[in-house]
Amino acid sequence: MDERTIKFQQISDTIFEDDNAALKLISLFESGKVDFKLATAIDNVIMDANMLRESNGEFLVHFNLLPEWEDKFRMDYFFEKPAILATHGVRILINNTDVTAFKQSIGEGIKKASIKINAFRGDLDDNKWKNSKQSAYYRYDCDEFKAYSSGVFYDMTTSKDQNSSWKNCIKIEIDNRTILFFHVRIEDNLGYFVFKTNDPINHDDFLHIINAIRAAFSLISGFYIADSAYFFSMQKGKKDTLTYRYENFNDTIHTKRPLLDNHSYQDISREELHLNSDQFAYLVKLLYENEELLRSCILLTQASNINGLPKGCLAAVALETITNVIVPKDKIAKPLIEDTEISSQLKYELKKALKKIKGKVTKSTYDSLDSKLGKINERSNSSKLGSPFGALSIDLDEEDLYCISCRNRFLHGSLPTPTTDFFKSLTDDELLNLVCNRLIMLSTMLILKKIGYEHDVVDWGYTEIAIRRMMIMGESVSGIGRAHRTICN
Repeated sequence: MDERTIKFQQISDTIFEDDNAALKLISLFESGKVDFKLATAIDNVIMDANMLRESNGEFLVHFNLLPEWEDKFRMDYFFEKPAILATHGVRILINNTDVTAFKQSIGEGIKKASIKINAFRGDLDDNKWKNSKQSAYYRYDCDEFKAYSSGVFYDMTTSKDQNSSWKNCIKIEIDNRTILFFHVRIEDNLGYFVFKTNDPINHDDFLHIINAIRAAFSLISGFYIADSAYFFSMQKGKKDTLTYRYENFNDTIHTKRPLLDNHSYQDISREELHLNSDQFAYLVKLLYENEELLRSCILLTQASNINGLPKGCLAAVALETITNVIVPKDKIAKPLIEDTEISSQLKYELKKALKKIKGKVTKSTYDSLDSKLGKINERSNSSKLGSPFGALSIDLDEEDLYCISCRNRFLHGSLPTPTTDFFKSLTDDELLNLVCNRLIMLSTMLILKKIGYEHDVVDWGYTEIAIRRMMIMGESVSGIGRAHRTICN
């Protein structure tokens, strides 16, 4: 019995039976120890092969080319036509579009060859993925990310002992379907985030729900689940419809800047730093129902993972989108003059004055001035972006308002300039990062307040400045706490 088999036996009591079976199959796919036959569309060309997962998520398929196939087989075959790997009732379809590389040894006699593939599937029939029970297993590195400490309270267990204190699962209800989202550790550094439904669902709808969960999870944890994934499907009562797919995304983001803290503090309870399961489910449903909001959460995660001007641009775009989505139009900043009769009279008088110089300026200048008069009663973009915080009873201070006002600067390629004594005490890089991190934090606060969370979020602007200055002074930053901001005072 090999070490990996022992590992699976050890975890079999902590996950559902069908998940245990799926993970064993995944392990066989990745082990490189299974003998396959590689079949092609070329007559009588069937090769012995094996398959091994590489660290970048691609699979390497090794096989031998016999001398008698030289006249039949061309090097570009796998880029033009599909192939099939088969063993003991398991069949893997390799599409030519999923092949990323081909290698072949030179010389006489048997030639060693290999192909790299980025995806594969177990079927040719998309109908098997309709109205079926489905599950997905997204890989993650347990050394890089601690799933059990991710800003959300797991309130269920996948253990057979339902009284177990070990919680790793959340139940989410969407469109009258129950979705389970949980994490499981297979080896010291290998884990999977699992998504599954017992209710019949189409694959596209299932992916939409998964995407909403991943976006919600990334918003609070700073970890966007997008390494690689196995998908399984089986229609109720039809074992012959069991099928699977594999896709390698290699797009995981780990910002290491969670907006909900994963540290423990003596003076802050865990309830003040985590979403409960109902709030997380509400967040998922909110993103599921609004694609723009879902993309904004991913934008904020992407922004958290970079530095400089692009960080501010992404954060500003996300804030504007979130404002337009979650705050009713009647709550957005009102016109400067609310009386329509007075505002109409003002526009009329100004336009009448403008017409008097029409022949004295260029047409482009006149058209530009005329356009500005049409918007003279509108508040600035920064005022509009600040108004949703008032609508949701989130207090903004002078620093917050300044950071929001930098929206136009970022979108026009300009950098913030210091306006207060505190800002003037910062270096240019510190000021830029503080403003960018603040925009990300404020955007997240809007979404979290919308779902009923009113406790603390991490203020990475202050935190990173403090850490950087301590490092410059040669002080230890090990175990340093993080600055927090309370959404609702």
